[in-house]
Amino acid sequence: MSIVPNSRAQSITWFTDRLALWQANAAQIGLEEAQVTSLTGLTQTASNSLQDANQQRAQSKAATLTFHTDTDAMRELGTSLVATIKAYAETTGDPSVYALAQIPEPAAPAPTPAPGTPYEFVTEILQTGALRVRFKCDNPGAQGGTAGGVSYEVSRQDDGTGAFSFVLNAGEREFTDATIPGGLNTATYRITAFRSTQRGDAAEFNVRFGVGNGVGGGVGQQTATVTGDDTPTDNLKAA
Repeated sequence: MSIVPNSRAQSITWFTDRLALWQANAAQIGLEEAQVTSLTGLTQTASNSLQDANQQRAQSKAATLTFHTDTDAMRELGTSLVATIKAYAETTGDPSVYALAQIPEPAAPAPTPAPGTPYEFVTEILQTGALRVRFKCDNPGAQGGTAGGVSYEVSRQDDGTGAFSFVLNAGEREFTDATIPGGLNTATYRITAFRSTQRGDAAEFNVRFGVGNGVGGGVGQQTATVTGDDTPTDNLKAA
């Protein structure tokens, strides 16, 4: 292990603390006075260099702080001027403004994808006999709110015969069908997500009602089971 500290600053202090003693007792400790005198000069030079380095380091920190402050002020004003240029180009409808200012013209927004396909249907028979259905649907590009600008067109086919009849448009990922006729055994629902003129792929699923159908205002109906759907579902008893 070295006796002299490895740290440059600490080594200066270490030698400084011993030089006067070594100078006074050079012969007794096996040194020549010239050697100690030479070391004294080198130690003083190193000490002066350390002070200069510390001063320059402090000046560098101050200069860096000034640099950051100045560039922040520049960017704040410059960014606001870029915004002004872009607003002017948009207001005048003149795209040559961007080239003249040497700033990139905003890219045209990508078209919003069509809404997704509903899945994972969950059914619930209410005390009124109406059927509540909840589901999931992925709608890329949708913005804001639970529905994200997407609505859901719901239609129904009774007992697997006839055409699908429009039921309602839902603004959320759930709806309640209070128009189910009494005595219905099965119903096929078709749900299509739409946003403005965009329509997603329709999803169809079957609902099988229990024995003693009480939907539509009757009595005895306790469950509605989703069938013919590949996704897992929870089927809830009457609320």
